Amino acid sequence: MRKNGRTFRQDMGIVRRGIREFGRILPGQMGHVMVRSILIAGIPFLETAVTAVLLDGLTGSRDRGRLFLYAILGAGLILALSLWRNYEDCRIETGYQRLFASHEIGLTGKAYALPYELLEQESTRRLRDEVSGAISLSGAGMASLYWDMDVVWTNLFTAGMGAVILGTSLAGMVSADRAGGGFGMAAVILGLAALVASLSLVACRMTGKRFDVTFELFLKGARYARYGDYYHMNYLPDEDAAMDARIYSQERMVLDQCQSRCYERLAEGKERECNAASRYDGVKLGCSIVCGCAVYLAVGRGAMEGAVGCGSVILLYGAVTRLIEAAARMAEILTDLRNNNEHLLRYFRYMDLPETRESGAVRGMSEAKKSFVAGKPGGSGESGCDIVFQNVSFRYPDSDVYALKDVNLRLCAGEKTVIVGENGSGKPTLIKLLCRLYRPASGSILLNGRDIWDYDYE
Repeated sequence: MRKNGRTFRQDMGIVRRGIREFGRILPGQMGHVMVRSILIAGIPFLETAVTAVLLDGLTGSRDRGRLFLYAILGAGLILALSLWRNYEDCRIETGYQRLFASHEIGLTGKAYALPYELLEQESTRRLRDEVSGAISLSGAGMASLYWDMDVVWTNLFTAGMGAVILGTSLAGMVSADRAGGGFGMAAVILGLAALVASLSLVACRMTGKRFDVTFELFLKGARYARYGDYYHMNYLPDEDAAMDARIYSQERMVLDQCQSRCYERLAEGKERECNAASRYDGVKLGCSIVCGCAVYLAVGRGAMEGAVGCGSVILLYGAVTRLIEAAARMAEILTDLRNNNEHLLRYFRYMDLPETRESGAVRGMSEAKKSFVAGKPGGSGESGCDIVFQNVSFRYPDSDVYALKDVNLRLCAGEKTVIVGENGSGKPTLIKLLCRLYRPASGSILLNGRDIWDYDYE
């Protein structure tokens, strides 16, 4: 089934890469998520199983010594696992708080490694805004992957445990049905399966609609969020900025800009997101109630006809309800994972930008170059200690206008050269080319008679 133009297999490949990247950002953190998922899935089953065993004992042999031992062992195990889960909860919450800073540090480190011409492109800056805005505005991208994998593993383990208990119990009930002649357990099983499938489908569709609203909010709000963060965290609390605003009578302008360009638009988007979430939760609750009633009727009738014991009723009901909930949650979370890939792909696109800087084979500073740096004259001509621009032309990426055109210039060691010109005439561009931040579109720049691109970058 294709979604957002990708197959399920392609989406799972993106998720796997996201998990590997997450392990690079926060090493070992996904291991804590998996351990906690097992504990979250297992503790409720253990509690239900202990209750079922005690109830069967009270209605059966009533061996007080054995029941007391079971109660102590069960309570002790549940306590130990609960304490372990609390420890994992703390580790995971701490990791989530670290994620935002580590994520931004990683993006900044990537920016430091990008070639200058890429760093100055508007498309690169816009992509960085979208990646940063995704996690800060809506907790998408790596942050969503963090919690989504927690839900995936929890519900996989829950579904597995529930399926084992359900299969074992239903096998006994079907055998009793055949022996007693007509409980109709096969029809009940098919009915429950149909309800689970329906609930999963509805949950999947509703989650997709909810994410559409969230993603639209992100696309429109990423820049608003960064704009608001600057004013909210830096400019508005700054007393010096407040004095400047008063001196130039900008108080109303600043506040109106913050309100109209950021806060109002974000509030409108959040309201739409909350409304979509409310509709989704209401539909899900209705489906859960229908499934719960069906389980009660099926298991209750089995208990009335003696197919299951009192304790087994509790255990079977817990297994079925948790299995249904796990199936529905898996449908939801797989939808969310596939939609969240839109954010992950933007992150990968930014992190995959090329970092290679062309570097020549000439290493170290020659005596002539040292002389130039020291300001000692070294003669004239291309073999001297001069910097020579030969017919240098350059235009910036995404621009049709040349910033420099056929520039010829000689900078001689030991002399002071002043370059003047109007704004936009190319003075900083000249220095960027000399520092090898950009490669000329045509022409060459020579140092000591050799093209500067022949030198080792450092």
